[in-house]
Amino acid sequence: MRLTALAAGLVLAALPAAASEERPLLGPGIAEVLTGAEVIGEDTRQRFYESGRTLYNDGRDSWGYWRVEGDKYCSQWPPSESWTCYDMRAWEEGARVWVAWIGPNGTRYDGYVER
Repeated sequence: MRLTALAAGLVLAALPAAASEERPLLGPGIAEVLTGAEVIGEDTRQRFYESGRTLYNDGRDSWGYWRVEGDKYCSQWPPSESWTCYDMRAWEEGARVWVAWIGPNGTRYDGYVER
């Protein structure tokens, strides 16, 4: 019985990790996941600097600012002076951490985190 359980455990450990359920990404967790990271979307890349600057690229570079307000991610893109805040979700697929921004109108943007 003990060997069977051990063998079963080794087989399960060798299988690819299943996707985890989405969970809210809140306050300090947002900064922890994003600071110093790059998030890769379908046709986009965005780097999040500790200084609060962010570089977005969808074929061309666009510099903006980011911060965490309460439990939301917020960004500002000059020349506009207004900030837009988003709810965030996170989940894992295999070895990758994925995040989603959900805008005030329900629009969703997904990408995986790369360090």
